[in-house]
Amino acid sequence: SWSLELHAKRVDYQRYGVREYVVVLPATREIVWFDLAAGRQHTLPADRVIRSQAFPGLWIDVDAVLAQDGARGLT
Repeated sequence: SWSLELHAKRVDYQRYGVREYVVVLPATREIVWFDLAAGRQHTLPADRVIRSQAFPGLWIDVDAVLAQDGARGLT
């Protein structure tokens, strides 16, 4: 399923104008963040908090999401 998420869906979303795409890969405890508008993959910042450019104010705490800590995961 990760192959579909990281490739085919990403291409489709980019084609239809989605600006950002975040994929959670629980099996490998990873989160992959794409800037589809620029056609590139972001590297996670040192503090491991994704700050959405498409939705200012939406921050995703990568470690909290991977730990399934919903109260802390989205701010």
